[in-house]
Amino acid sequence: MGIVLTIFFQLMAIAVFGQDQVVYDYADLNYTTVSAEYLEEDQLLKETDKKSSWQQSLRGSSWYYFEFGQDILIDKIELVFSDNTCLTNCRIEYQFITNDTVIEATVNQLASTYKLGITTTDLIIHRKEVYPQGPKRLVDIAILSETKPLASQRLLSKKALTRRERVDIQYRIEGLTAYDIRQRKKVWQARRRFYRRHVKKRLADYEREEFESEIFFYEDEEDFCYEVESYVHVDHFSNRTIATLFDDCHCDVREIFFERRMSPTKKMTNRDFYFLDHKISYDSDTAEQVLVNYLEGGDAWAGHAIPHICLMNSRQHIPIIKSLTNGKNTFTRFCAIEGLLYFGEDESALKAGIEFCEEEIHDIKTLGRSNSSYYPTKTLIVLHQAYPEVILPLLLELYESYRSLYPPEMKIGESWIYLDPKTDLKIIRVIESFQGADEKILRYIESYINDHPKASSYREIEKFKRYIDKKEAYEEDQERLNRQLLSN
Repeated sequence: MGIVLTIFFQLMAIAVFGQDQVVYDYADLNYTTVSAEYLEEDQLLKETDKKSSWQQSLRGSSWYYFEFGQDILIDKIELVFSDNTCLTNCRIEYQFITNDTVIEATVNQLASTYKLGITTTDLIIHRKEVYPQGPKRLVDIAILSETKPLASQRLLSKKALTRRERVDIQYRIEGLTAYDIRQRKKVWQARRRFYRRHVKKRLADYEREEFESEIFFYEDEEDFCYEVESYVHVDHFSNRTIATLFDDCHCDVREIFFERRMSPTKKMTNRDFYFLDHKISYDSDTAEQVLVNYLEGGDAWAGHAIPHICLMNSRQHIPIIKSLTNGKNTFTRFCAIEGLLYFGEDESALKAGIEFCEEEIHDIKTLGRSNSSYYPTKTLIVLHQAYPEVILPLLLELYESYRSLYPPEMKIGESWIYLDPKTDLKIIRVIESFQGADEKILRYIESYINDHPKASSYREIEKFKRYIDKKEAYEEDQERLNRQLLSN
């Protein structure tokens, strides 16, 4: 994308450099055409009208595009942010982009001025996605130049962009070459095919509208993969479809491959990905050592490394994974049990899962609280698929242990955050500590009964049905009360 400069200083914006030097704000001239990422013309008018300043819409924009109609020498750019913008322990970074120059700008004051000294016919002001980030709202932009405009009337010209124009500007921001753009278009063609074949028929009208009017309109890669993955987790897709989602649509669903114990595709083996700050691929010489270093650390990052170790089929690390089933980090314990299942170490996984659940039940009975979040629940649900008769009694015992933490008057189906003013704060923390794990168990059992009607003969299922009936009765009562309130 040409020259990259970094600016870290701030100055006060000035309107006149001398007695005879007039400075024009090209962000506020009718000669300038202004457009933005998400905003249509009426919204943009509110954002760029000096009477109301550059107030961001609820969604906000990560870039604004200015067309000047002639070459102008931009001396300075001024950005002004609202008072609630986070500057302490937060990062805000912008790019000023022309056809051959990218200027990096760090924001550390509410009013910041950046000296450019570049000549251009247009300008993109782009907010980068950086972390950590906090609240931020751009309220004013000034583009200062001594170049005399063709007209002096101070009325802004706004432009509502077409989909193609918006996407072309995004390509420019990313600095894509002609080859990159052709490849990107192929991926979006594949995503549209995938949507038509596997997703569209499962959606409500408002969900289709989100895909067709927003995700495909803006070619929003992150939203596409996120929305599609929400359907993957309820087993709507076959393994072959999951492979297509990764290979052709470039959605990184490695965790789904891991959970389903699928082998990686050839494209997954070759394609680069980021693990923290390390860019690696499964066929690289360094990937395994990077992952093993985190595996040996034993913290949450070890849990994140386990799926990749499994997909690389690095069986020599099974002893480390097995040792992590007794570690302190509950997320990593759960991932280690899944890792053992992936490698076919089912008996070891079962033993570790039972111990994990029994520890949770012991803590509830002796300490009066849950210490492991919902990971024992997730562990039993995964193991139940392989060992239904062994795990079902444990699921029931774990569910009843969680229910014992609620005040007796709290009905099944009520919010698990109990806010009765008479309740001690300790009780509220106890209920919050297991994050609705009891509800997850009950929903899973309901689904299991629907999928396996013959399982109703199990004694534990009969007990679960009593809880399900109480939940349904509570929900019916609530629905009846709501109807009464509406009728009144």
